[in-house]
Amino acid sequence: MTFPQAVRPLTAKANIIANTRLLLNRDNDMGNNHGITKELAKVFAEVGGVSADEDINDWCNADLGSGVAISPILAAKCLKETLRTQVFIKGLYACLSEMVKVKKSINIVYAGTGPYGCLLLPLLTLFPQAPIRVWLIDIHQENIDSIEKIVRELEVEDQIAVIEKCDATKWHPSENVKFDLILSETMTALLGKEPQVAIFAHVQQFLSNDGVLVPQCIVLSAKLMPFESSKKQVQSLGDFFCLNKKTAGEIADGDFSCLQGHITLPNPLSSFDYQTISFFTDIHVFGSHQLSQHQCSLNTPVSYSGLKLEPGGLVHFHYLFNALPKFEFTFPIETMVEHIPSTEELGTIELPGVKRFWHKTRLVGEGRHDRITTEKELSLEMDMLSHFGKRYQDALYYICHFKPEFHEFERWLLSENE
Repeated sequence: MTFPQAVRPLTAKANIIANTRLLLNRDNDMGNNHGITKELAKVFAEVGGVSADEDINDWCNADLGSGVAISPILAAKCLKETLRTQVFIKGLYACLSEMVKVKKSINIVYAGTGPYGCLLLPLLTLFPQAPIRVWLIDIHQENIDSIEKIVRELEVEDQIAVIEKCDATKWHPSENVKFDLILSETMTALLGKEPQVAIFAHVQQFLSNDGVLVPQCIVLSAKLMPFESSKKQVQSLGDFFCLNKKTAGEIADGDFSCLQGHITLPNPLSSFDYQTISFFTDIHVFGSHQLSQHQCSLNTPVSYSGLKLEPGGLVHFHYLFNALPKFEFTFPIETMVEHIPSTEELGTIELPGVKRFWHKTRLVGEGRHDRITTEKELSLEMDMLSHFGKRYQDALYYICHFKPEFHEFERWLLSENE
């Protein structure tokens, strides 16, 4: 009688390679693949000594002057964003697969490795004979210590040229070399806080003529969002910035024109139905591999609500290039004229005081009103509103919150009587 042999547990290297292959071969799916990235995070933590489950308060970010280099523990947690990890790994694998077919040597910079180098290091094991040399850079010593252990575990030492503790926004290679691929995923939504722009602007100078930045481009766009109860459709305002090899070079040369400009609002525009502008971040990793709205934290829309927008107005934007980089926006806001209509000035509803109340309350919503006049006319306005079956506090909320045009306010007054 023969007995089945016990199955030996996978080594850390075999585990990492097996789960990386699963991410490459499976369809992009956060739910079905979450167990894979969870297992990878566990194995990387065992090898490198930095766990995604540790308390984030025990670790510190590093301020670079051009953005924040997130702490090792926060960087470790990024691996658990399944679609983010899967799409980046697929994109990099596609890029490397193309390069090994046509290049005699491939030089790569990975700027901001985090504690695991998880987007690239496992892929090196899938190209054991390829002429790949990798420069690994990170600002945190804990990440450097972890990366060194993972490189040894994966047995890819021969493919690693440098492991260096350095600020990637100031790094220079110690030898005269041009790079075929520079990878950096050091960003949040809308390119805020972290130094993705500063890193790409600096390191692009080390690319060969046909070298590739990964992500290849990061596209920012804007949309007008209607109220949920509205039957209106989302209105695209188009793309307003793209970080890629070209714009990174322009920024490095001191040309910041791509980082400022304006977005034109449509005219006509219902400033009642559209009071929110949302900004979106789409990440084109390589080729067809990309991340878009809500697929990971990097694609979380950034929204500004409660805006009384001027039809045809210009939304001005500019990028703050400082210790906390971000895009700032100035919105074209409609404001009410100070002159308040008389009580006798009528609208479609031929009842004295309606237009005066609407105008005064709009001024209240803008923080501009005459308290004495408001108090004097309060009783008359409450009586006027009760004629339509409306409560004063409801009318106040409706006008201050939704900022309706006068004809929209009249329609609201009559709504329950229609």
